Parts: sequence; structure tokens; C-alpha cells
Amino acid sequence: MHWIDTAEELKKISKELSAEKIIALDTEFIRESTFFPHIALVQVASASKAWIIDVVKLTKDELAPLFKVFQDQNILKVLHAAQADQECLYNSFGVIASPSFDTAEAASLVGLGSNKSLQSLLEDVLHVKIQKGHARSNWLERPLPQRLQEYALADVDHLVALAQKLISKLEKLDRYQQALVLSQKWENYELFISNPTKIAERLAKSGKVDQRGFALLTELIAWRENQAISHNIPRKRVADDGTLLDVARTKPKTIKQLGLLRGLQKQFLRKEGEILLGIIETAEHLAKADLPTLPERKRNAEKNSQLADIISCAVKLLAKRHRIASQHLISKEAIDELSGIKNPNLKILLSKKILSPENAKLIGEDLLSLLSGKTVLMIDKGKAVLKRI
Repeated sequence: MHWIDTAEELKKISKELSAEKIIALDTEFIRESTFFPHIALVQVASASKAWIIDVVKLTKDELAPLFKVFQDQNILKVLHAAQADQECLYNSFGVIASPSFDTAEAASLVGLGSNKSLQSLLEDVLHVKIQKGHARSNWLERPLPQRLQEYALADVDHLVALAQKLISKLEKLDRYQQALVLSQKWENYELFISNPTKIAERLAKSGKVDQRGFALLTELIAWRENQAISHNIPRKRVADDGTLLDVARTKPKTIKQLGLLRGLQKQFLRKEGEILLGIIETAEHLAKADLPTLPERKRNAEKNSQLADIISCAVKLLAKRHRIASQHLISKEAIDELSGIKNPNLKILLSKKILSPENAKLIGEDLLSLLSGKTVLMIDKGKAVLKRI
């Protein structure tokens, strides 16, 4: 086992990693009581070696050789469920690993299931068993106990071999590029930057606020984000989303009225109550021309819930047939929309973007056959099957 906690050792392994075409990486961090993750370890591996890097002891400048490897476009970086690791690297060091290959995304494209754990995936693909169960440990403890070092190293020890197996499966199905595109999602640093407007838009789609309430909600969320970031505490320790929606909807006019809302933390109400009332009053006096456009409300109009259930079941069977996770074929929202369309055809499915052109080739005719009654969903020998009649 290689524990790296000096600049010289890090330079040496970074040079070794820079000669590889594919490497693995993972992080361990603590976030239960903070807004930003507190990174404790970075684990890296080649096909034959693995290391644990003590990023608590090393400075950002000392870690620069490693970050250069993480950003080398000629080296593929393998992660499992990359979102948290990429967010942690960005918020801690301003670094994004690229190009990346997410083994969780890859598994969903070769018929191994969605949201597959690394432990399960290693066992299914490589027949390797690793021990889990220490995810909520204190990774900042030094010296780090041997059992935690072994646990951390297991997350990268077999990751390159796993990726190589998955890439082989993807190439046979002509889905390798699709896996890279899905993995690239978490290379976008903007996803890790607080965006009050986007949060407000998502909440406003519930239909619980009017146009003026949406303007207020946006400002309330900006206040909440500023408080959480400046104090480095989770958002809920300031105010949860539901509470801010209630404030935007009811527009309290006094500290006492604000205090009746259970989700607004009292310490912030005492310090920031007058500021909140000022935010509410400002929104109340906005000219109509200055109000933001209210996001379109989510609707399930024309949804036929029983038909949607049948379509959903059929899609799962088709996904299994094509060895791909069902969410890559059609979304739940698209299934709901499809269930409300009378006499659908392929042109309609494409024009309404219910199916992509690629997925229309895979399952379009099967879905239309089901909806026209030419194919039925039935039970055969205890299993659900699709059968043409």
C-alpha cells in the first residue's frame, strides 16, 4: 500500500501516471455539517498500482503535478458515480478531471442496471469482492486507521480493469461514445456553482407562486445561498426550500409572522429578520414590467395513468432486450406525454421529442405496435413478455 504525503513522492507518482493512457481516481470527503465538501483523500491507480494521497497535508501548489495529470486530455480518467468526486475536486481545488469515464453510466449502457454500486459491479464483471460500510467514517483522522486505508484503496484498485471490460462491452454495442458523452456531464463546473435563479425556477414549476412570488422566491434563495456559503453550513440549517416557498407565497410582514414558519432557523431569523422583511417589501413594490417571467408549470395534462404504466413496463422489457437502462430510451415525462396521444406515429414521437432518432430506431416500432394493439403485454410462464398477435 502506498500512502503519499510529501511533495517529492507526489511528483514521482504523477510522473508515473502521466505515462498511462487510462487511470482511476476517487475521493473521500466529509460533508454532513458543511456546505462545501471537506476533502480528506484522493485515491489514484493505474492498471497495476494504486496510491492514497493525503491532500490534507499537501498544499494546492504541491498537488499541481497530480492535477496536471487529471486534466491531461490524452489520459482517460475512470471514476464510479463521478458527480460527487468531480464536485469535490472543483470546490476544493478548482480542478475537473477530464476526459472522464463513469463506470456507473457505462454499466447502464450494457445491460448491467442503473445506479449500480461499485461493489456490485466489481463482483458482476470481474468477480472481485470488496468490503464496504465505512462511507461515513472520519476520513480526516490522522493517522488514518489501516482498515480505512484498505477501504479507500479498494475503490480504485480494480477500477481500470473494470473500465477496460466495460469499454469492450460498449464497443461491441457501439455505445462507447455515448458513455463518454454521459460521463462528460459532470465535467461541467457550472453544475457545481450555486445558482439561485435555477433553484427558484425549479421550485416555481410547482405552481405554488405567482409572478411576483417568483421574483421574491429568487431573492430569498439568493439570501439563503449567501448565508449557507458564508457560514459553510448546509442549506437546511438556514431555511429549507419548502419554507422559502411559503414565505414567497404568504409574504409575511412582521418578524412575528416570519417566526411562525417552522423551517426558518431561529438564529438566522434573529440576525436577518429585518433583512428578510426588506427583501419581501422590495419584491412587493416591483413594477409589473420588472417582474421576471414565471416558469411554465409542470403539467400531466392528458396523461392516461394506466396506459403509462403499461408503456413503462414495456419499455423495461425492451431495455432488457437491448441491454440498456430504460432511462436512456425514454423519460418518465415522455411516457406520460405518450400515454395521452391519440393515434401516435413515428413522426409524432420524433417531432415531440418523445424519442430521439437513435432510440426511435431501437424501440419506436415496438412501442407503436403496442399502442396500436398489434403487440400485447402478457404473462408467459410467470414472466412479463411482449408478444405480437
